[in-house]
Amino acid sequence: MAKQITSVEWDRLKKSVDNHDAHMRGQQQALFRLFQAIKARQDKIAEDILEKGVALDVPLILEESQGGVPKCESFQMPRTSLKNVTILGWASANGRLDQVDWLVKKGASVSAPFGGGRDSAWVAMESREFKVFSRLLALGAPPNFRINQDRHVTRLMCATYLSELDMVKVLLNKKARVNDCDKTGRTALHYNFERNPYGVDDVEIGTLLIDWGGNANAEDLDGVPAHALAQSVEQSAVLHKFEATQDLSAVSPSVTEIIQQRELDGAMSEADPIINLDPADPGLPQLKNPPILKTPRF
Repeated sequence: MAKQITSVEWDRLKKSVDNHDAHMRGQQQALFRLFQAIKARQDKIAEDILEKGVALDVPLILEESQGGVPKCESFQMPRTSLKNVTILGWASANGRLDQVDWLVKKGASVSAPFGGGRDSAWVAMESREFKVFSRLLALGAPPNFRINQDRHVTRLMCATYLSELDMVKVLLNKKARVNDCDKTGRTALHYNFERNPYGVDDVEIGTLLIDWGGNANAEDLDGVPAHALAQSVEQSAVLHKFEATQDLSAVSPSVTEIIQQRELDGAMSEADPIINLDPADPGLPQLKNPPILKTPRF
């Protein structure tokens, strides 16, 4: 049988809830003033706000309808759909390296989570702010951090997907695990071989991943190995790098035939129908139905 609460107990509970709400509103207002000072580079004002005890690792809510203060949407960042962000995350995404250093010195945690499970290094990566990203890794941001959202991808997978070669190098030097899987069983090499177009940086990233122990035979939960996603001459060259150091016997016959044939006839398999050209036409044969490469979705 449920116990009835007395009017005194109810009043005490209501007062506790009201006090909590008032504390949260005050905290958000203080954070908003700090964000304003940082954005305007008003160092003295920011210092004064910090001395009053604002919590650096509490995220600012970026939607008024969700409890944010008026005009909080002004701190939304391009290329993200964050609902909240810490002051260090905001400075990181905007490439403010000097303020990143200052905030960390003042006690901001490089690992404090916010919107969607991101941290400051993650939004620096999404915003392609390499200097900030590198600094945060040097300051202790974990290289094998994964976002608690969608596929639960790792930093290395995201940097690979974004074709951020320098970020991949930093992560590998920080001992990021090459063969970690996301929730679908995919590794960084899956994300690399799905790149379309597959550029010069992607070639180097794929080669680096293999040099650091990446397994091109690793299969996702659907049984698709990373190497099966390779469809270009450049990707074939990366696979040969893997073949030179490890066993590529698991490659299906169709993939092997494509690789061998493209070496012979310039990126066309025997199964590709070609347009019959006039013998006098110096043009190169072209595919009637060029292959469609897959692009991963986060």
